Amino acid sequence: MTHALAHPVPATTPPIRDRMLRLIVVGAGGRGSAYAAYAASTGRAEIVAVAEPDPRRAAEARDRHPDAVSFDDWQSLAEDPPAADAVIIATQDAHHVEPAVHFAELGYHILLEKPMATSERGTRLITDAVRRAGVMLAVCHVLRYTPYTSAVKRIVDSGRLGDVVSVEHLEPVGWWHQATRTSAATGAARTSPVPCCSPSPRTTWTGSPSSSASPYGRSPPSAA
Repeated sequence: MTHALAHPVPATTPPIRDRMLRLIVVGAGGRGSAYAAYAASTGRAEIVAVAEPDPRRAAEARDRHPDAVSFDDWQSLAEDPPAADAVIIATQDAHHVEPAVHFAELGYHILLEKPMATSERGTRLITDAVRRAGVMLAVCHVLRYTPYTSAVKRIVDSGRLGDVVSVEHLEPVGWWHQATRTSAATGAARTSPVPCCSPSPRTTWTGSPSSSASPYGRSPPSAA
C-alpha cells in the first residue's frame, strides 16, 4: 500500500500512518482539482505529480501544487511513475478505463471519478485489473457523504417509514449539467451515465438487496 511497482519505494519508507500520503492527479479539471485540493487541505496528503493536457488547467494545478511534477498526459507520467501511494483519476468519462487499468497494473491505489466507465466491459476491465494487482479502488460517489443523504439514511434505518418496497429518486439535473456531461462522454456515447450513477448508491438504503433498478429520463436533442 505504499508504492508503484514500476518505481519501488525504499524499504525504509515509513508506513502511511507515519507520513504524508502521496497522491498523483490524472486530469486536473473541476473534479480532479477539487479532490486534490481537499486531500491537501487535510494536512495528511501531498500532490507529487499532475497530468493535465489543457495548458490553462495545467498552469492552475502548478500554482496550487508547486512541488508537484507536471506532465502533459497520463501516458508520459506512467512512463516515469513517481513514488506515490495512490492516483486520482478524473479524466473525461470515456477515458477512464485505460489509465485506471494501467495504474492498477503499476501498483497504485485508485480514486476514480464516476462513472467507472461508459460500458459494462470497461467496468469489468477495471475491476479485473484491480483484483489482479491487489490494490484498492474507490469510486467517487460523493452524494452518499452529504448531510442530507446521511439524514435520509438515518430515517430509513430508524424504521419510521416501515418496510421500504420501492424508492424513486428524482435528481434535478439541469440542461447545463447534461450539456457538460454529453461533452465529457464524447467518443463513447451521446450521454454520460453520471446522472444515473449519482443516485444509484441510494438503492442500498433499504438494508436489503434491490431486485431491480431502472434509471430513466429524456435524452438531449441531437446537435443540429
